[in-house]
Amino acid sequence: MSAPDRTHAPALNPPADISVTPASYVEVGAASPLTVVRSGDQPVTRLVLMWEGGSYDAVSREALAVMGECLTEGTASLDADAVADAIDYAGARIAFRPADHYSGVSLLCLSDKLPGLLPLLADIVTAPAFDPHAVEVARKRRATAAAVEGAKVSVRAERALRPLITGAAHPAAAFSTAEGFEGVGRDDVTAAWRATLGRGRRGLHAFIGGNFTDGVLDSVGDFLRGLPRGEASASPVSIKPFAPQPARRIDVVDPEALQSAVSMAIPAPGRDHPDYITLRLAVTALGGYFGSRLMSNIREKRGLTYGISARLLGAFEGAYAQIGAQCDAASVEEVIAQTRAEIESLWLAPPEGDELERLRLSAWSTLAAQADTPLSTVDYYVTQLLVGTPRDYFERHLAAIRAVTGADIARVAREYLGGEWAVATCGR
Repeated sequence: MSAPDRTHAPALNPPADISVTPASYVEVGAASPLTVVRSGDQPVTRLVLMWEGGSYDAVSREALAVMGECLTEGTASLDADAVADAIDYAGARIAFRPADHYSGVSLLCLSDKLPGLLPLLADIVTAPAFDPHAVEVARKRRATAAAVEGAKVSVRAERALRPLITGAAHPAAAFSTAEGFEGVGRDDVTAAWRATLGRGRRGLHAFIGGNFTDGVLDSVGDFLRGLPRGEASASPVSIKPFAPQPARRIDVVDPEALQSAVSMAIPAPGRDHPDYITLRLAVTALGGYFGSRLMSNIREKRGLTYGISARLLGAFEGAYAQIGAQCDAASVEEVIAQTRAEIESLWLAPPEGDELERLRLSAWSTLAAQADTPLSTVDYYVTQLLVGTPRDYFERHLAAIRAVTGADIARVAREYLGGEWAVATCGR
C-alpha cells in the first residue's frame, strides 16, 4: 500500500443530503402530545419531560437550581441511597434539565430498562422528599459554584454587557450569585417544584427518542396518563422582549486579575426572520469554528488570545450576536480593534473560494450532528420547544448552507453587524 501524499490537502466532498428523523405524535393527555422519534441501531432510549416555567419565570432562580440538585436525593417512599442504587443498577442516568422558560428531567437508559424505571421517575417528579439536609448541602454547593463562576473575568464582562443587550430589568440580565443562595431553604425549593415539575400533566411536554418497542412506548403513555392532572392555572411562562440600550463601553476594573476579558454584542433579527440563518453563517465565518477569521487573525497570526469565538443567540425574547475572548491586559485594545476590523472585512472582502467551502463544510458538520443519532435528534425537537425554532428550521438551514454566497454574507454582515457594538471588558 502506497503512503498518502502529505504535500497536498485531501479533496473536499460536497455536503451530502441529510435529514432529521420525522417525529410522530401520540396523545397522552398532557399539555401537548408525546413527541416520538424512533430510529437508531442500538437499544438506547432518552425520555425528556419539560414543564412550562423556567429560570426567567421563577420567583427565585436560586431555589430552582437547588431543587434540580435535590430531585434524586430521596422521595416520599425512597431515601437517597435507594434512589441512587435503583438508577445505578439499571445503568441509567436521570438529570435535571433547566431552561429559560421550561424545567424538566431527562432519563437515559437501555430501552428494555425504561418500563421498570418509570415508577421511580414518577416518584422523583411527583413526590420528591427535599430532605432539609440535602437541601442545605445542595445550597452550599451551588453557592460555592456561583462564587467561583462569578470571580471569572469572562463572566464578569458578560454580566456587565448583558443589560445593554436585553435591558437592565430583563430576567436575562440577572445571574445567580453566592449571595442569592443565602437563605434558600426547603420551603423555597418546594415552591419552585410546585411551580414547575409539580404541576403534573399541566404544562407538560414529553419527548422520547431511540430504538424501542411498541411495549416501551405504551408504558410511557401509561406513565404520562398516570401523572396527576394538575391544577387548572395559567401558564407561568412570561415572554418579555429584549429592550436593547444604546451601545456603549463598560470597563470592570480588577487589579488582581491575571487575565482580561473582552465581550461584545449587537442586537440581531430573531429566529423567525428570513435572514437569521444567513446571518448565522456570517457569524460562523467570523468566529464560529477553528478556521474562522477571528481565530485565524487574533489567535493564529497575532497570538493575542488562546481562543476567540462569535455566536448568534436566538430566543423568544429576541436575538443578538456576541463575541468573547480573554487576553493579556496590555492586548485588550488591540483585540477590540482587530475584532472590529474583521467584522468590517465580512462585507469588504466576504468569504469566497476555499474559505466559503470550508464555511459550508463546518456548518454542514454541525447540522449533521443533530441528525446523527436518535438522542441528538430528540434534542433537536426539544430545542424547538425551548427556543421557538421553526418546524422547518433544519431543511431551511441545509438549503441556506448549499446556496449561500459571499455576496449574501456581505449583505447581512453589513446590515446587521455593521452597527455599533456594545463592549464590556474586565481585568486590570
